[in-house]
Amino acid sequence: MKEVILHIGIHKTGSTTIQEALSHLSDTNTRVASFVQKNHSIPIATIFSEQKFKSRAYIKRGISPAEVLKKKAHYLSLLSKDIEDDSYERLILSGEAMSTLSFDEQQSCVKYFHERGCKVKVIALVREPLDWIRSATQQKAKGGAKAFVKTTPKYRTKLEGYLNCVGQEHMQVYDFNKLITDKGLINSMSDILEVTLNQVPHQNTSMSKEALTLLYEFNNIYSQTMGSVKKLSTRNYLISEIRDFFSIDNGFTNLKQLDFRGLIGDGLDADIEWLRLNFSIDYSSDNEQITEGFPYIKATECIRENDLIAFFDSLKVNYKNNSPLRTNLDSMYAELYARVQ
Repeated sequence: MKEVILHIGIHKTGSTTIQEALSHLSDTNTRVASFVQKNHSIPIATIFSEQKFKSRAYIKRGISPAEVLKKKAHYLSLLSKDIEDDSYERLILSGEAMSTLSFDEQQSCVKYFHERGCKVKVIALVREPLDWIRSATQQKAKGGAKAFVKTTPKYRTKLEGYLNCVGQEHMQVYDFNKLITDKGLINSMSDILEVTLNQVPHQNTSMSKEALTLLYEFNNIYSQTMGSVKKLSTRNYLISEIRDFFSIDNGFTNLKQLDFRGLIGDGLDADIEWLRLNFSIDYSSDNEQITEGFPYIKATECIRENDLIAFFDSLKVNYKNNSPLRTNLDSMYAELYARVQ
């Protein structure tokens, strides 16, 4: 009987780094699903989510519902071949979007494999709430959020469908930061997955306060920065440049110094208690050392104009001192878009 291992994230727990390491896996007994993507989120969501046609991943690229259905058929074909291949005994799928499936969709995902004679193990990593909110806020900005919003990790929502279907004996949940402290993320995942993973560079560098506030400013420009491959490519390039120029290594403010408690959404206490009762992970204490208030501020209030001018110069774009920052960012995006082939 083939064993299917579902690494379901959750988001912001090193999934991209783990997926990069898995992409280089060489093991005679264990394979990684044969999707082209290293991150299996889109294939799995396309197969099992009822919201696949509303997926931001497809909307941002301008992909039609008919094309989505073709992709679903293709992904199902690849997954079926992986399951039927008798040359190995263990199949790993890794995608943090698996944790965003609804309760029923999570169960449908597990049942798909059960119905094909596979046993299923679910592995999830979780993160302390404030630390997770800090990281998730950056991800929301990258995705186009126009303002800071309250949020929570929603541990129960992301895990309960799987737990209900596979039971405690086939589901393992680990604290992300503890894995890093104990043996490092990749060495820890090697032990958990019972394979040898090679070390890879960390994939998602944290933003500075200046980069984060500038990105939220950029998300409010007049131009549409999503809806086609070219628009999205230009957007992603600019985000990368903002992150790198206003990096912590370049002397800008580490987000760990800021108080993110103002972004805690409703229901967190009950969610933390559910996690403790089911997986013995206790996030009830708050030991964060805070030095500044939360950055409900505009980029113009925390970034010196000389730094903005230098940033624009680095991209060979003219910064107009007498124009609003959003107007300058809009002009920058338009110029960068024109350069994309």
